[in-house]
Amino acid sequence: MKKDSKKLQFDSITKRLVIVCIFTTFVAISIWLYYFLSVTKADALPSTGSNLPSVDTLANFNLKFDQEQLILPLNEEQVISLKLDGSVEDIISAKSVIQYDSSVIEVVNQTESTLFDFYIGNSVDSAQGLMTLSGALTKTSSKKSGTFSQITIKRIAEGETAIKLFGESEGKQGGSQYSKVVTVYGPSYPTQTQIIKIL
Repeated sequence: MKKDSKKLQFDSITKRLVIVCIFTTFVAISIWLYYFLSVTKADALPSTGSNLPSVDTLANFNLKFDQEQLILPLNEEQVISLKLDGSVEDIISAKSVIQYDSSVIEVVNQTESTLFDFYIGNSVDSAQGLMTLSGALTKTSSKKSGTFSQITIKRIAEGETAIKLFGESEGKQGGSQYSKVVTVYGPSYPTQTQIIKIL
């Protein structure tokens, strides 16, 4: 009887542990999918109840190239860094949409950094001259700043050109095709348009 009682007790504990594990896994997957969809499609995440950033601080929600112009001789390669400045408020995710002239510039590689927990949508479309990349955190992190990505480019033809990071005012191609930063407070903020002149 004692053995049966212990076995029943053990089975009961095991069942509870299995239920807890299943529930925890379900919650974790749900949160991850929510963040995933927020980065790719949505413009907002649930508010934490904090005040929204003021207009004066919005400039800090920005993706910025590390330089304004670049001298790139024919057939040579150079690396451009895209920086995220989130020095004032918490950042959950960021998305970049970059346009370039594929008849003058070849994108050799777009490298993700370790700034975010995971990256998705790393795409280089040479036919359209368009690059996209999104990064997100699995949990919030205050004052998220650093290198978002690095882009290796090569000049394949002569002529002055530019590489452009789309802000909301210029980049609404196909719905939400513009660069943006999503804060822990809820809304997404469009970045300012950035340009690197390639000389």
